[in-house]
Amino acid sequence: KLEYKVLDDAQLSFMKEVLSDFDLIGVRDRHTFDMINGWNVVASDKLERVPDPTLLTDVPVSKDIVRGHLARCGVDLSKPLLGVTFSLPVIDDRLIPIYRKLGYQVIGFSSSARNVDINLPGRLDPFQWAQALGCMKLCFTNLFHGSIFCIKSGVPFLGFDYFNSSEYDTKMHCLLEEFDLLKCYVPVKNVDVYWNPAYENI
Repeated sequence: KLEYKVLDDAQLSFMKEVLSDFDLIGVRDRHTFDMINGWNVVASDKLERVPDPTLLTDVPVSKDIVRGHLARCGVDLSKPLLGVTFSLPVIDDRLIPIYRKLGYQVIGFSSSARNVDINLPGRLDPFQWAQALGCMKLCFTNLFHGSIFCIKSGVPFLGFDYFNSSEYDTKMHCLLEEFDLLKCYVPVKNVDVYWNPAYENI
C-alpha cells in the first residue's frame, strides 16, 4: 500500500541505499517492481518478479479430511456452499439472501463475516482454512490469499479490494489481471459503480 511518491527525500535516500546493497531483490507485484525500478538504484538483473509463495505451495491436508472437519463444525455438505471472508452491505444485504434462497449454506471465514449460517474463525488451522475455501461452490473474498486459494482450487469467486487506489494497482488487482480474471475484481471504494457488472458476473 506504500505510495512512494509521498516519501520525503531522506526516506527515499535511505531506501535506495539499503536496496543497493542487495544482490537480488524479489518483488511480488508490478507496483513494487515499478517503484524500485524507477529509482534507478539497482541493476535490472538484480530485480525479479516472483510469485507469491502460496501459489507454489501444496496444502498438506487433504480435502476429504477438511470436509470431515467442516461436517463436525455443522457444515451441511449436501448443500452448495458459499464462502465469505468479510462483511460488506452489498454482500450481507444483496448477495447472501439471493444465495440462501437458492439453497446455499453460507460459511464465514473471518470474525468480521456477518449474516452467515456458520462462522469458522478459530475452528480451522491455516492449512485447513486454505483447503476449506476449495470446498466452496462460490466465494466472496477481500483477501489476496483467499483469491489465490480459490484460483488454485478452481472455485469461482469475486475479489473485493479494500485498497484499490487511483495511484497504483494493488496486489489483488495485479493478481487477477495476470490470471485474466479482472471480471472477478470489485474495488470496494467504487462498489456502486462496479455493482452491476459484478452482479452480471455472478
